[in-house]
Amino acid sequence: MRLSEIADRLAALEGRDADEIHIRLRNPLFKGLLQGESGRSRNSPADYPALELIRARLLMAMFDCGLSTAELALVSDMLNSRYERGTALQMMAEGTAAGESWIILIRFVRGMQGERIVSPSFIKDGSDPLGECSVRELVSDGRWSTQFSGTHMMTSVVPASDLIRPLLES
Repeated sequence: MRLSEIADRLAALEGRDADEIHIRLRNPLFKGLLQGESGRSRNSPADYPALELIRARLLMAMFDCGLSTAELALVSDMLNSRYERGTALQMMAEGTAAGESWIILIRFVRGMQGERIVSPSFIKDGSDPLGECSVRELVSDGRWSTQFSGTHMMTSVVPASDLIRPLLES
């Protein structure tokens, strides 16, 4: 799948201009977050597996919500984390196809030196690694992300399965 095809699919889903999305996807900083295979020659476009369409949708949504490219790289790295069943991205895609509900929580903290710290985490079916807990409880007390001290400014809940599902249906 080429970047232009990914842009066309996302544009159709989001009611946006495909050229605008394609320009964003071609930005070297954003393009570097996607995992594709180089074309046959240096002028040939890269080819991306279908799973990268899902990554692009999730990252585009988070970019639209104000995450910087560096923060998106953090999320992308999290999606590449390997587990027994594959990467987090594979688990979310396969789980969504099987009817599971996945979310990505992004906690924003103002650090002790005034820096903005973004801490992403993914959760299946409203459960968390610390025990059964509702999303509301996770967001309000931040138990799932205690690695950074500072002022908790906001927690964003990204409905990953809702964003993934339409891509699986077509």
